[in-house]
Amino acid sequence: MENLKYENLALAVEALNTVLVEQALLRARTRTEIAGMRANGLHGAAERTMKVLKEIEGKFSAFLAARDEISLLASVRSMKTNIKKPKLKLVGEDGNAFSIISRTRTALRRAGYEEDHVDKYVQEATSGDYDNVLIVTMRYVDVS
Repeated sequence: MENLKYENLALAVEALNTVLVEQALLRARTRTEIAGMRANGLHGAAERTMKVLKEIEGKFSAFLAARDEISLLASVRSMKTNIKKPKLKLVGEDGNAFSIISRTRTALRRAGYEEDHVDKYVQEATSGDYDNVLIVTMRYVDVS
């Protein structure tokens, strides 16, 4: 699931980059047209077009900020997916379901997983019976 989120972020960055390139080309063409309007004495039209261009450039800056933020988020997510599953000893320990869930939460936090990941584990582990707790726990940690 984490890889899917990373791929979606990568696609979003790629799409934003495409939009940004198209915007840059459009802005360059518009500046050329404004220069042509001024050369032909159409100063009022040139000024109105320049005003619209400045509004577009403000939105362009917002796109740049969004792209940078998404790129940063994608790189952070890719780093988080490289965290190894923590080890958890179950043999010889308290086998109570709530004890297993509690120790697994602690192991996930110590391994550096985000709270969303830990909450997702708890939600999945508590969505069924005791066997489900064990199955979900074995997906999230290396059990010994």
